[in-house]
Amino acid sequence: MLTRDDLIRDQRTRGGSFFSVLFVYGILVGTLVLTGMAVL
Repeated sequence: MLTRDDLIRDQRTRGGSFFSVLFVYGILVGTLVLTGMAVL
């Protein structure tokens, strides 16, 4: 059985990884857009 602290810790680590994935995804999309504009 998970305790409240375990749930909070798990949610924090998932939240941190979610934001880092979102950040990397944003960088990739930004690079794609910039290279697309450079080609045009």
